[in-house]
Amino acid sequence: MSTISKDNIANGNGWAWGQIFGTAILTGLCSIGSIIFFNYTNKTPELVYEQFPAANFVSGVANNVSIYNTRIENAGNKEAEEVQAYFELPITYLIQEVKIEPKFKSITYSEANTPGANIKKIFFPRLNPGDSVAFSILVNRSKNTEEASELKLELRGKGITGHAERRKTNSIEVIFSRFMTFGMLIVVGLLSLFSYIKDKRMDKQMHEVRDKQICQLEANANKLRELLNNKP
Repeated sequence: MSTISKDNIANGNGWAWGQIFGTAILTGLCSIGSIIFFNYTNKTPELVYEQFPAANFVSGVANNVSIYNTRIENAGNKEAEEVQAYFELPITYLIQEVKIEPKFKSITYSEANTPGANIKKIFFPRLNPGDSVAFSILVNRSKNTEEASELKLELRGKGITGHAERRKTNSIEVIFSRFMTFGMLIVVGLLSLFSYIKDKRMDKQMHEVRDKQICQLEANANKLRELLNNKP
């Protein structure tokens, strides 16, 4: 395999510059390839949830009715085990019914016992990648509460904690992001190479100056020696 000699780099020969750019591009491609490979092979579950504003209705003299809608999903690329969705409202709220609508019929679940009528726990043995479940929670609340309180939702699985769903990026944004990453890697590689070349050139110039100074000192010493030898 051919190598880039210091003299060719310092003199800026065309073939050396071609190898420099080729090396930088190859380094960038290898780096971005490693990142993409890691993202696609590193399989992990990701539990996300989405909550919607409560729908409020007037019902009877003493109570109001609210309906809370929410959705959970395994947005990762590996199954999530022992998933638990925990719903909680203020103690004055009464959860009358929880309607559960799995995306697939194969999704199984069970309802766990809770200490109060304002809390519900739903357990899923497993959620595969892409599995999602929608919930509609019917609640009775006191007339004294003018606005419905926010529903507290906790989502957990074996070794993971769920989080609010982030905005999904489209394919164009993903491609643009990857190209930007690739471009930054190329720029960093080129800057490193330019810095290396600059250092080598400065080092060569310093050596040349030092060699000239040494030659001049030797010449002056020789002249002084000759003068001393010729002195009557």
